[in-house]
Amino acid sequence: MEIALAPDIIRGRTMSEKNREKSIFLSFLMLTSIMIGFVGALPTVAATNETSSGTITANPEIWSGSHTVTGDIVVATGGRLVIQPGTTITMPNGTMIDVRGGICAGDVACGANGMASNSSRITFNWQDPADPEAIGSCYGIFNNNHYNRDPSCNEGILLRSTVDIGATKLNHVTINNAYGMPLWVPEISEVRYGSLVTEGASPTLTGMKFTGINTTSLLILNLARPNIVGGEFTVGDDDSSLVGSAIQAYGAGSSLQPLTITNAIFTGTENGCGQNNDGRYGIWAEESFVDIQYSVIDGGDYGFRLDNSAGQVSSSTISTTCNGIDINNKKRAGDLSYKLTVTGNSIETDERSPLTAYNFAWVDFNNNVISGASEGSGIQISQSQVNVNGGAIGPIGGWNGIWSIGESDVRIENVTIQDTAQEPLVAGQYPWGSEGWKTLTENRMYVANSVITGQPSGCTSVKLWNGDFGCPGIHAYGASVSLMNNQFDISGGGDGIRAVGSILDVRNNDFNVSGTGATIKHHDTKVAGSQQYGSLGFFSMNNWMGVGQTYNITKSSVTVQSENIPIPSQSVNTSDPATLRWEGRQSCPGCSDTTGGDWATQVLVPETKIWPPQEFPLALEMTNNSTVFTYSNLTGLDTSNIYIDVSPSKWAVQIRKAEIVKFRTIVEGVRVGGTSVLVEDSHGDDIYSLTTDSQGWTPEISLASDFHLDFRGNGDNPDRYADDAGENSCSDGIDNDGDLIYDLDDPDCNAGANSREMSLYYVTAYKFGKGYKKYSLVMTSQTGVLSEIIPLENMDPTVSVSQNDGHSFKRSVNFTGSAHDGMWAGIYGSDDLAQWDQQGIVEQVQVKDPFTSDWLDARLATDSSGANGEVTYNNHPFRNWYFEYDMSDQPEGDYTFEFRAFDGVAESQIVTRTIKLNTEPPTIWVDGPADNSVIDEGVIQFTGRASDSYSGIFGSDIQRIWFEVEGPNNYYNLFDKPGGTAWSADWNVGHLPSGSYVVKIWASDSAFCLNTPDECNEVTLNLEFDNENALPVVQLLTPFEGQVITSSDDTLLSGVARDTDGTVTKVEITIRDPQAGIDPDGTGFLRLPDGPHSLVTDIQPNGGWATAWDTTQLVHNYNYIVEARSFDGFQYSDASSVQIKIDNPPNQDNNRPQFDSTNWPDSITIFCEETGTSADRCGNGKSIDLTQYFSDSDSGDSLQYYVLDQDIAADNDHVLIKVDDSGVATFNPIDMSYTYSDMADWSLQNVIFQVRDTAGSTASSAPIDFDVVGVSFSSQCAGLMVDGQFESGCPDELTKSDTLVYSGSGRPSVTIIGETEAGLRLASTVVQDDGTWMMEIPASRLEQGDNTIIFEYGTIEQPKNEDSVVNLGGTSDSGSALTTILVIIAIIVIIAVLGGVFVFFFVEFEEEPEEMMEPVAEADPYAWAKQNQQEQAAPQPVVQQQPVAAEPVVSGYPGWKWDSEQNKWVPDNQ
Repeated sequence: MEIALAPDIIRGRTMSEKNREKSIFLSFLMLTSIMIGFVGALPTVAATNETSSGTITANPEIWSGSHTVTGDIVVATGGRLVIQPGTTITMPNGTMIDVRGGICAGDVACGANGMASNSSRITFNWQDPADPEAIGSCYGIFNNNHYNRDPSCNEGILLRSTVDIGATKLNHVTINNAYGMPLWVPEISEVRYGSLVTEGASPTLTGMKFTGINTTSLLILNLARPNIVGGEFTVGDDDSSLVGSAIQAYGAGSSLQPLTITNAIFTGTENGCGQNNDGRYGIWAEESFVDIQYSVIDGGDYGFRLDNSAGQVSSSTISTTCNGIDINNKKRAGDLSYKLTVTGNSIETDERSPLTAYNFAWVDFNNNVISGASEGSGIQISQSQVNVNGGAIGPIGGWNGIWSIGESDVRIENVTIQDTAQEPLVAGQYPWGSEGWKTLTENRMYVANSVITGQPSGCTSVKLWNGDFGCPGIHAYGASVSLMNNQFDISGGGDGIRAVGSILDVRNNDFNVSGTGATIKHHDTKVAGSQQYGSLGFFSMNNWMGVGQTYNITKSSVTVQSENIPIPSQSVNTSDPATLRWEGRQSCPGCSDTTGGDWATQVLVPETKIWPPQEFPLALEMTNNSTVFTYSNLTGLDTSNIYIDVSPSKWAVQIRKAEIVKFRTIVEGVRVGGTSVLVEDSHGDDIYSLTTDSQGWTPEISLASDFHLDFRGNGDNPDRYADDAGENSCSDGIDNDGDLIYDLDDPDCNAGANSREMSLYYVTAYKFGKGYKKYSLVMTSQTGVLSEIIPLENMDPTVSVSQNDGHSFKRSVNFTGSAHDGMWAGIYGSDDLAQWDQQGIVEQVQVKDPFTSDWLDARLATDSSGANGEVTYNNHPFRNWYFEYDMSDQPEGDYTFEFRAFDGVAESQIVTRTIKLNTEPPTIWVDGPADNSVIDEGVIQFTGRASDSYSGIFGSDIQRIWFEVEGPNNYYNLFDKPGGTAWSADWNVGHLPSGSYVVKIWASDSAFCLNTPDECNEVTLNLEFDNENALPVVQLLTPFEGQVITSSDDTLLSGVARDTDGTVTKVEITIRDPQAGIDPDGTGFLRLPDGPHSLVTDIQPNGGWATAWDTTQLVHNYNYIVEARSFDGFQYSDASSVQIKIDNPPNQDNNRPQFDSTNWPDSITIFCEETGTSADRCGNGKSIDLTQYFSDSDSGDSLQYYVLDQDIAADNDHVLIKVDDSGVATFNPIDMSYTYSDMADWSLQNVIFQVRDTAGSTASSAPIDFDVVGVSFSSQCAGLMVDGQFESGCPDELTKSDTLVYSGSGRPSVTIIGETEAGLRLASTVVQDDGTWMMEIPASRLEQGDNTIIFEYGTIEQPKNEDSVVNLGGTSDSGSALTTILVIIAIIVIIAVLGGVFVFFFVEFEEEPEEMMEPVAEADPYAWAKQNQQEQAAPQPVVQQQPVAAEPVVSGYPGWKWDSEQNKWVPDNQ
């Protein structure tokens, strides 16, 4: 049983309690909202030791004291982790910290509460794995290309490129027991590990310390450039090959911001130097820019390795077992290469080399102190460019001080090399010990101002020296060596120099050696067919002390000058300071085995000539079949003590006594430095290539004045000395003077016992821009130095001026021109050819103006060539120049300028130009015609006068008379006529249109008012032209457009040509063939040749004309265009043209079909509905029976009907006209709707139908249009029919006797039915062919009052409009009253509902105590709602009731409705 409760008691609570609870709840919501507003204003409290695993997003999160991590940590972008000094972080095995935001460890600059130090370090401790056999997270990474099973893999701290550098600093952080994290390194396409990785990040790392690291302490990638200050870095201690260097850097830093490492300490491996010992470097940098300073490696296998890197390593101390600093290749970026500098370091190694440079390295070793290397050399160089400047090398316990092999270019200056185990210097890799022959490659070494001392020993080479030999100060093997101003102090029996197949330039050195001063020989592998290479040497002003012998030379060419040759020491058992030899058979052309030699054994200049010694004076040539020793100005040596040890023929060893010569170049008495001086022998072979110094002098050289061979001795047998009488140039087998007469046949040798063949030389001196000189020099015996002065012959420059005499300038002169030095041929094949021809540059173009008397005060022109001071194949300085000079303050007249070019040595010939200066514009007067004249004769005769201030040697300066004309139709013309002080000009204007013209006239001189009046006075004339001439007209009457003409020899062409203001003098006829394409003259289709028909001159007084046209040769069924135009003696008419078709079938008996234009319509109109998509919107279109208009007189001929619509053929729309076999053509525009959406495009214009008979003859119809008209239904009340007569206008009220007339539009043939809204049919009609309709509706069929008339169009009811409602005999009262009652009832109901809502929400009721409430009889709890619903459904008079306080009237809830079936309120949207 349900118990009904009072409305104010709900679920056991009174309504008053419910309202009270609502009030409290609303107050609570208000206070909560206010408090939430204050939340944003409160300060953020940083989390402390909060995150042990996962992502840190706080800024900051703070770690301090002891913090235990349980999993990977990610510091997100925007997040920041701050670690306070002294904090210890415990990391589980195999975890990492991935920093993408910021990490601040122990630095107040980024947020820590203090600065960490050694006493308050921050420590990260990684735990050992619980199961050492477990598989770690690195297994199968990098797409299953990396298989590291170690459970500790991926331990460390990763600083990504996104870190906030301002919020990231690591200060005195210890990373302990971290395995390292693997990362892919694109520079090497391999994986590398690091316990701390900066991947594109560049923070400051201060006092870092790494202990127990498995792989690498610090890995730097992706252009990262951290600032590393101090710290202790250790190599890995893992048992696998993943052990890495203490620091590895790949692609780090840039040229402007390198990776910086300062005061760092490195601990290396102790594995040994063997290839399989897995020794590691303290630093390994690759493709990086570095700056390493004040760092220390104290122990370990290797120091620093720098591959493809640049920057510097300075002020560091390196003590290692193996190599100290290894440099491999150079850093490249695009086309740029970058050098590495190693400066001020102390490097000591136990076994290997302190410094190495390999594989195209580019290095400067400056002021380093290196020692050790018990199994290596001080500096090892291979295929690299190295400068060694300053510092000390030694002692070296293994091999050499500096060892350079391969294609290396080494420069050594101010270096001390001491106490090396073997040669202090080695240039080129010779076969050591029992090694086989080494390939000769270009190698160059320059040694200057250095001290080389020691007692090296243990040198051996079976191939070169048959075993052991005393270690020399320098050993050159196939190398170019320069020794300048050095001190060699070598004991132990070693030579000063040993050279094999090398080029030597040795000057101003002190040699204190116990062996031979210089042992020089050729390179010969003694392999059959192998090439031999001799040595080429130049020695000058060297001091030799303690030497056994000074020179020992084999199969080489050596020149020695200005030296004191000491007596050999007793240890060599000889008193001869020099020994010469030629081993094996001598090379000579035409020799045979029986004569002791063949040309195959010749010696050549070694391959290192590609890199000759710097400033080498000798030409890179040598006598191929002789050992040649040339000497001059020597003390202690002459032909009497030069020992010839082995000589298979008298020519195999040559001694050339020479004279000291030096050259000085001058030009115009001025010394010229930098001049190239080439000295050739009498046959043009180069001997010396020299360069003058700043004073114009070359170095002193030796030029042989006599040639000596050993072939006589006692009894005419060789005695090993070339000092006997006759052993000179008259017996040396050489044409010394170039006259092609040898030895005793030369008249020079017939002058007595002391006569000799004279030595002739050619000297060529050249310096670009200074001059050239070539002459011959006969060398005779000299006392002292022969000083040759070479006066260079300079080629004068040339200047040209573009302007000729009489050129006019306006107020300011602006000369232009060209200049060149020497000769100039225009465009050259190369820069060298251009430079050789011109031999210099023009440095100045000097201009002397009319007011300057001395060239010292001349002005200078401006170079506008853009050559930048260089001569190239297509340009040179002053190729174009200009000179500007303001003369606006000078009077008009003639002025003379002078020009000359200067090339730094001499001036060109002077070029003079006299010019006209114009400073005032000319003046003009016009004498005729008068202003406002009428010109009707077709010619204007202008006359007038002009004057100008110029009165110089070039006569009157009035140049032209200018006319600027403006007229009707935007006519404009600017022209000029010859001028003078008195002038006249005629202008034909008969061809111009009549009207008013304005003519401006002015005079110009050679500078003023060219093309525009500018400053000149101008005369303006207003003239009226009367040149009216009407164009003639022409019309073609025969044939007409589209006519098919039967070919004949007298086809008629006729028409009318008239001219309204004259006489037509001729008519021109042109025939064109559109099938043949465009005429080459561009005037239209191809023009057929002219004939008798082409010109008609017989024009009838009425304008008629006619001519005959032979069409028998035209092509059957081809279209041709007939054009006609007339001429009235002045102008042609517009062309009149028609297109015709020629009927010229092969069957000449055939009669052509005929077209009858009688009753042929011009157009057909088709109506289509504008709206809708029905397929019958246009009905069935329209048809035309073509058989009614075409016929053929030939019996039996069948006709084919088709459309010939050339205007629309391009769009293929003509195919939409269907022509059936019976000749009926139909066009339904609905077919166009598939192509064109706009009905306006559905019409077809100028459609031509054509028929063809069996012979191929055709006939065409006249054009016809298919006009598509869009229609839509419309209706309006047009008026009334009164007594059978129509009266327009519909009345407001009808009578029963009236007949309404409705009209409108629609598609023809559609039925229209008129009916009332109630369905009563009134009338019907059909839309007429013109798209209109009319309907009569008797008023007697309508009901009294308002009637709504509806029209059914086809089967579709049409919308009503303002004419749809008509009234018959007044309004209906009952209906109006009913409507009024309903409106009143609705208003009352609405007022009642609104009143109930007001009472419910706004009327306050008093609350009564619960005990006063009485039970109420059982009632339906929703009765009030039902009653309200019923009241709304059936409006009735409202009965006012007394209000009851306990039962307020409820009219409903907004958004809810009463559901009578469910007996409850439901949402309004259900």
